[in-house]
Amino acid sequence: MDGITIKTTGFDFLEKYREEVSAAAFKNTMKKAVAAGAAIVEPELERQAPSEHGTLRRSIGVKIRGYTKSGTAVAIIGPMSRYKEFEGKARRIEQPSRIAHLLERGHKIVTGGRLARGVGQRMKAGKLVEYDYARKQKGMPVVRGFVPGTHFTEAAWRTAGRRALLSVKDVALTQLILAAQRAAKKAERARRI
Repeated sequence: MDGITIKTTGFDFLEKYREEVSAAAFKNTMKKAVAAGAAIVEPELERQAPSEHGTLRRSIGVKIRGYTKSGTAVAIIGPMSRYKEFEGKARRIEQPSRIAHLLERGHKIVTGGRLARGVGQRMKAGKLVEYDYARKQKGMPVVRGFVPGTHFTEAAWRTAGRRALLSVKDVALTQLILAAQRAAKKAERARRI
């Protein structure tokens, strides 16, 4: 799913703590802070997901990534790619991560044949050859309409984004103060020895 990227400002106060604590401690602190913000956005995203797609709602989850060198943390919130549900007697697999971008942004309704995009390549007798798809009249696709997007991820961020950012700032500050205090105690104990 093509996501929403949010670049934030106003986190300059974290830089003074970055020098006081180790890189790993800073990364772990930032992961905790981002997880706190993601915990606010995730239920809102589940609530905003289209109601006729219950599988999509159940598949929404959070993945937190932290990077030691840059000291950044990232929250990926959306349908988990590993989530699958089996439907009916035929045991058809439904994977919401494969259709979420279509629900978010909208899509064309195309019927009949495969999508023809002019000249392309296809396998013929084990070799790749040029093939003119536009010449092939039989089975040409027809665009029947357009399904508008629901924009549920944008709506969830508009609703919960400000609270999530405030939560990230609060947790980051408190956790960094605690990490700096722990680092100072550890340095003092090392000096005594």
